[in-house]
Amino acid sequence: RLKKIVWHKKEHRWQIFSDVINHFFHGLIPPFSKKEHRHLFPVPCSFISSAFLAAGDVTGDKKYHIRAGRIIDHVIRWAEDNSWRIPEHFTEEWVADLDCNRDRPDDPFKPYGATPGHGIEWARLITQWALANCGEEKEKLENYLQAAENLYTTAIKDGWDADGAPGIVYTTDWQGKPVVHDRMHWTLAEAINTSAVLYHVTGREKYAKDYAE
Repeated sequence: RLKKIVWHKKEHRWQIFSDVINHFFHGLIPPFSKKEHRHLFPVPCSFISSAFLAAGDVTGDKKYHIRAGRIIDHVIRWAEDNSWRIPEHFTEEWVADLDCNRDRPDDPFKPYGATPGHGIEWARLITQWALANCGEEKEKLENYLQAAENLYTTAIKDGWDADGAPGIVYTTDWQGKPVVHDRMHWTLAEAINTSAVLYHVTGREKYAKDYAE
């Protein structure tokens, strides 16, 4: 009976994931061609990328890693165009809206500016994806790892102890100056995780130092 319950839970989770793919995935998230989804706003979602990576690992179906990679390539391009700070908000045509909520910088759902914690998180996801998909293409792997390091380095430089207090600030402006000074627990969790991953992959001592701090 317990096995049956667990199986139904697995089926339910897979159905939810399938719904996301069928109704929301359109290269990025979400497709605004569907009228019923107009209340949503475009976002290069790290959770969706994580889900695609996990689905690819579990099923062995490469299409999920390809979809994760498609989102990752967009994120890298947007970040590179903004000094390795990731735009969080976009118009319906996927144009970065860098001034979104400048007058309400602490909006709980769409805060103004860059989020260092997300830069750190994407650094880990990019590294994970690259190691799983670049194979023997060393130059391709190095390019993705360099992008991951750029994101991580910028986020730590902007966010860590930026105002003299310990921890990572929640958001910064597009020059890296702190905007919302709150500390979120998840940013530290991401920093611990990503610094460990980057140290393991690159062997650079600075990541071990960050992990220890």
